[in-house]
Amino acid sequence: MAGTSLLGAWSPFAPVNDEDKQLFKSAVRLLGVDYTPLLAAKQVVDGLQYLFVCNARIVIPNTKEYGVVVRVYLPVGEKSEVEVTRIGHPHFVGAFGAFAPVDETEKKALAEAVGVGVDWAPLYATVQIVAGRNILYAANAKVVYPDAPTYPVFVKVYQPLEGKPQLTSVTDAWDWK
Repeated sequence: MAGTSLLGAWSPFAPVNDEDKQLFKSAVRLLGVDYTPLLAAKQVVDGLQYLFVCNARIVIPNTKEYGVVVRVYLPVGEKSEVEVTRIGHPHFVGAFGAFAPVDETEKKALAEAVGVGVDWAPLYATVQIVAGRNILYAANAKVVYPDAPTYPVFVKVYQPLEGKPQLTSVTDAWDWK
């Protein structure tokens, strides 16, 4: 788990590999929904804990994808526990949509909204159209000091129609609800 310095610490978000996909497929068996895991963060504590950033789609023709966070806990010798938190809803006007790789406009909005002292590495984002845009980033953060760990976070930025983008929240990924 690169990027962690303490036992029990979370790894940074990383693209989902084949092993992660297999674990996700075996643990998450919710009928009626197709999930596409995009990123995973991991933690070793009395077993394994995974946090997946995913897109989901209800298995009905012509439905849109929406963002979800899936927490999978695999305790030693016990049945896995799965918790799914919906970020958006594909059928509600003004809801967050699916996660997509961060584009240059979104990178610029984050850079303008945050201060100094933390290196931000935004990986995926979902957008909510309001009077402007709310942008929710799945990102890795590293406080700027020697040997600081990198950790997964969700960062929310409000980008008004006019004016400077504003940082509205930073949440440790494992605290996302």
